[in-house]
Amino acid sequence: MKPENPNPQAAAQSTGGGLSTPADVAQLGDQLTAIADTLHERIMREVHSYKGGPVPVAAQEAARKMLDDEQVLRQRANAMYLEAATLVVHSLGQSQQHIVALTTAAAEKIKHLVKLVDTAGMVGRVLELSGAALTGNPVVIMRALEDMHHMLDAVAAHNPAASSAPSSAPSPAPSSAPSTAPSSGSAT
Repeated sequence: MKPENPNPQAAAQSTGGGLSTPADVAQLGDQLTAIADTLHERIMREVHSYKGGPVPVAAQEAARKMLDDEQVLRQRANAMYLEAATLVVHSLGQSQQHIVALTTAAAEKIKHLVKLVDTAGMVGRVLELSGAALTGNPVVIMRALEDMHHMLDAVAAHNPAASSAPSSAPSPAPSSAPSTAPSSGSAT
């Protein structure tokens, strides 16, 4: 598995907001790959928990869905690597360190969550962020960061043993429209 922050210098060198350089975009791709690796480990741990016995249909369906989500994360990470130069966002208003901290926290939660439904919800927020980042639209990205923050807090409330600290809230997105977060299976 890749380290949680494979390129810490990229975050330190960024002078603007998050995703403001091709290195920042590639770093988010690295984070998505690390989350996909963590998700795969989590899925395998769930499947192996049945010790060779029959896996209930609901657990099989959830595992298949999360394997599909893992594939989408990897595809989006690869897209970020390929298009890093064109996906630069100049007016995001959030630091690269904040984005890295949220995605690192999400990976850590996925690794340690007990409830599959919480894992699926966290993966959905990561997919939302990856899709938003690929749009390059700061408003959409800020909404996704806010949604991820809320998911981290909700998971921490449901799984106190799995939480180390609440996430720090991003500034609210400059939008008065209600949130319409895509489901974890959407291909944004």
